[in-house]
Amino acid sequence: MKNKITIDQAIKKGFYQVNVTSSIIGIITFILVSIFINTNNLPEWTYIIGGFLTIFNSLLYYYFIITKWKIWAFSNIDNIKELEEKALKHKIIPKRGSFSEKLEIKTKKEKLILENLIRNKEKIKKHPIEVNEKAPLETKIYFAKSNIYLIPVIVCIVILNFISNLNYSFILKVILSSSSVLGLISIIYYRKLKFDSSVQIIINDKGIFIKEYDFFSWDKIKQIETKDIGDTDTSIEVLYIYIKGYNKITIDLDKYNTSSYTLEFVIENSRKRFYLNKKAS
Repeated sequence: MKNKITIDQAIKKGFYQVNVTSSIIGIITFILVSIFINTNNLPEWTYIIGGFLTIFNSLLYYYFIITKWKIWAFSNIDNIKELEEKALKHKIIPKRGSFSEKLEIKTKKEKLILENLIRNKEKIKKHPIEVNEKAPLETKIYFAKSNIYLIPVIVCIVILNFISNLNYSFILKVILSSSSVLGLISIIYYRKLKFDSSVQIIINDKGIFIKEYDFFSWDKIKQIETKDIGDTDTSIEVLYIYIKGYNKITIDLDKYNTSSYTLEFVIENSRKRFYLNKKAS
C-alpha cells in the first residue's frame, strides 16, 4: 500500500498543528489575562493564577488535538514506527505507554480507531522505500559566516559610540570596546570558524564527505542522529555519525549554514536513494 502523504509532510503538519498552535494559545491566554488584571487593577499575585491558566489552556489544546493528528497521520502512513520515532524526536507526541499519553483526550470511538490503526499497520512487515522528490540530489554545506561578519559591525558601532557619545562614562566605553575587540579576535582565531569558503560537508546518494575526516559510503554508516546538547538557553545542535570500524564522529551544527531538520531530511532521502540504486543494480 502506498502512503497518501510522506512522513515529512505528516511531521510538518503535526509541528504546526500541535506544537506551534498550543504555544500560540498559551501566549494569547497570558496576554488576555494580563489585560484583564491591568484593566481591573488586580494585585500582582494574580499573575500566578494567570500563569497556571496559560499552561492549562495550552496543555488542554495539546492533549485534545494530538489524538486528531494521530488518527489522521496513522491513517495516511503505513510505517507508523518511523513516524512515531520522528514525532517523538520533534516533541509532537508523547512516548507510547507513558503517563503523558494517558492524559490524551479521546472518545471511546477515537480510542478504538487508534488501536485498530496501530494493530493493522504493525502487521505490515515490509515498507517500500519512498524518496521525497523535493530532496536535493546533492547538498553542499559550508561554514556559517553570519556570526563572523556580525562581530566587525558590533565593533564599529561600539567604537563610534566611544568617540561620539560623551554621556557614557570612560570606564564603560573602555569595557564595551575591549569586549568587542576581544570577541572579534577570538572568533577569527577559533579554529573551526576561520574564513574558509570551501565546502565542508557533501551529502549525496553515495555517502557523506566530511572535509575534516573523510568520505564515508552509506553502507559503512551504522547510524546518524542529531541531538541538542546543554541547557535549553545555551544548547548546541550536534550531529553524531556512527561508522563501522571507526570512532563516533561529532559535528557541531551551529558552525555550519544548515539546521538539524534540514540535515535529517537530506540524509534520510540520500540514504534511501543509495539503497534503491543498490537494489536496482
